[in-house]
Amino acid sequence: YNENLHDVFQTVFLDQFPTLILGLPPLPPGYQDVTPATADVVENSYAAFASGTYKITDKLVLTAGLRWTLDDKSMHYTQVTTNPGAPFSIGELLLAQIPTRLDTLSESVPTGDASLTYEFTPDQAAYIKFSRGYKAGGFNAFVITPPFNPKLSLAFKPEFLNNYEIGFKGEWFDDRLSFNGDVFYDDYTNKQEIVEDVSLLSFTVLNAAKARTYGAEISATARPLPGLDLSA
Repeated sequence: YNENLHDVFQTVFLDQFPTLILGLPPLPPGYQDVTPATADVVENSYAAFASGTYKITDKLVLTAGLRWTLDDKSMHYTQVTTNPGAPFSIGELLLAQIPTRLDTLSESVPTGDASLTYEFTPDQAAYIKFSRGYKAGGFNAFVITPPFNPKLSLAFKPEFLNNYEIGFKGEWFDDRLSFNGDVFYDDYTNKQEIVEDVSLLSFTVLNAAKARTYGAEISATARPLPGLDLSA
């Protein structure tokens, strides 16, 4: 997979900006201050995967899959505030002057899943499953507000998810009654979140340390009479 992204982002400050945002008197009529940011992002992603099924017994089946993903990304980023040092340059006051820089990231990640299924009958089965997912890291390719440390990367880390699930699926009476149910637990690390900093008027993608999601799902369908379906 290959992607080439050219992103141009401009922040424009007009004469009413101090009044609308801060309640201060406006700047001279016709005032305009532009802060352009340019980001060129190149991504190359490669993956290999395989899955297989093994019958341990006539009723117990093991299914497993493995995927290996290699992600390489790079970003050329430039952000120029208008009239650096000018007394009325809002861009200079609120935004960071960032010379052209190159940020790169490379990730080599194994993911996969495994499940055990036990068939009580050809129409009823229970299963237990584990799967591990991955969302690639990336870059904050838009206007960066101060404080900005040139030694820091503009990249954010990849997100990982471990999913645990136990469930049951069954049909009875010549498929006139079906029932599916499961309980699950999702364990995230480095969860990617968009964070707003009101004081700095900025949005950035950051990594939360951890997150948890857990619950249960149940669905059932009945067909007591021809042409009548009940579902919940």
